[in-house]
Amino acid sequence: MFTMIASLLDRLLRPGRDWVLVSVAMYLLACVLPAINIGSARISGFECLISMMFFHPSWWANPTYFVAVIASLLNRTRTAVVFAVVAALLAVFYILEGFYNHGVTQTMNGLEPGCHVWIASLLLLAWHELWRQWQKSLDRGPDESA
Repeated sequence: MFTMIASLLDRLLRPGRDWVLVSVAMYLLACVLPAINIGSARISGFECLISMMFFHPSWWANPTYFVAVIASLLNRTRTAVVFAVVAALLAVFYILEGFYNHGVTQTMNGLEPGCHVWIASLLLLAWHELWRQWQKSLDRGPDESA
């Protein structure tokens, strides 16, 4: 049991994991903060997470994000890049869809800080994984990339 915990801590605290952990911390913060404003009701990020599964395609950014985090912690850089970018695109789609359907002003007035932090956490992970993949490609020589 202790070796499993030590192995997990070693995996989490390796150099280069700090942005992944910041992204996860931001995601958890987004769950606590109010995320959307419907009428006079302010709905928390956690309530959105558990209730919007069947109503909105952007919800699928959440499980995609979790797969990206796990792949990142397991050093599966390509998998992490794909899932992190897809999660970020799904989150941005939420905003763009609101702009298209309701206009910029109404959409921005309906979003609370939790939604912004949620999107930022997904974008941060995507940026970090793209950066790691780019660094990996620089470490390989031109002969190794083919």
